[in-house]
Amino acid sequence: MNKYEKGIKKFTVLLVLGGVVYSLIELLWRGRTHPSMGLAGGLCLCGLYGIRSRCTKLGMVASAGIGCAVITAVEFVFGCVCNMMLKLDVWDYSNLYCNLLGQICLVYTFLWFLLCFPAFGLCRFCKKHIFDRW
Repeated sequence: MNKYEKGIKKFTVLLVLGGVVYSLIELLWRGRTHPSMGLAGGLCLCGLYGIRSRCTKLGMVASAGIGCAVITAVEFVFGCVCNMMLKLDVWDYSNLYCNLLGQICLVYTFLWFLLCFPAFGLCRFCKKHIFDRW
């Protein structure tokens, strides 16, 4: 298998795994989810994997800081598209402190920061037990 094929397989595994895990977290947290959140969660896990695999000199806290910024950016884009443009009403943070257009807020950015730590563990597990065996 060449480098390109390995990259596609990694992306696919991370996209599906991130989508499933994020959807489960959302079901536990608020009792419902939306298919767009599966895609957002998958893209976020791909981003987190990239951060940890490319920025190897960064500590976990700095990586989590970058990770929460990436997750917040993904959430903002998905919120603008799904909630504002398509009117799907997937979420609304308008009533929460320090929100931006009701799509992102400071409280959830902090939660994304905390979520980065177990997500990095999941990335490490994938690398060691799946990707390194290809």
